[in-house]
Amino acid sequence: MASPSRPLLWSQLWSQSWSQLWSQLWPLLWPLSRPLLWPLLWSLLWPLLLVSCSDSDRHIGGDWYLRKMPADSARRVDAHLDLLRESNGVRIVTASFIGSNFRFYPPNCVAFEWPPQETYREIRSACGNHDAARVAILSKRGVLMDADGLRPGLGVVMRPNSGITSAPGDMEPRQLITVANMRAAAERQPVNKRSLAPALTRMNQMMVWGIFLFIVLVALVIGLYRRPR
Repeated sequence: MASPSRPLLWSQLWSQSWSQLWSQLWPLLWPLSRPLLWPLLWSLLWPLLLVSCSDSDRHIGGDWYLRKMPADSARRVDAHLDLLRESNGVRIVTASFIGSNFRFYPPNCVAFEWPPQETYREIRSACGNHDAARVAILSKRGVLMDADGLRPGLGVVMRPNSGITSAPGDMEPRQLITVANMRAAAERQPVNKRSLAPALTRMNQMMVWGIFLFIVLVALVIGLYRRPR
């Protein structure tokens, strides 16, 4: 009957010896560790603050941003411009490789040139969390985006996207495609699947920050509680 109690006895002795050792060492360690406490915490917080505050994206209005992407020779990707929309604090890519001609239309729409493979002979419009819609087809690159909508440049023939910004089968050239037509076409598009992910991503970020701050708070409380009085 003595053998079962031996592990318990050893565990008690180990716990008592460790507590006594810690109580003896802490008064010696605390004066040495206290000057290093705040520099250590700052060294942990500074990179996180730097990353969270740095923002190279260009805000063009509403929830919309532009991001210049560098070339990636390993993936054979040229430098390009991405259109992003912010949702729940997370920016998601709505369109990649857009042209240099774009315009924000309040409250939540953007018109832009696309795609590069066709020398930007399309104009697309994106509104809110919907997929972008092709709203105009050009004979060659060159369109003016003003407050009223789209106007063809000199020598450019602009046609609506049949069934999207005009009646089915209507491909007659236009001198103006209005903002209202572009918005209506974009809002009829399905919801962008990427826009469903930011809520979960935002929650994950908040959980990580919460765990980190909790660990820091516990470390501070333990340090203050064990401080010699």
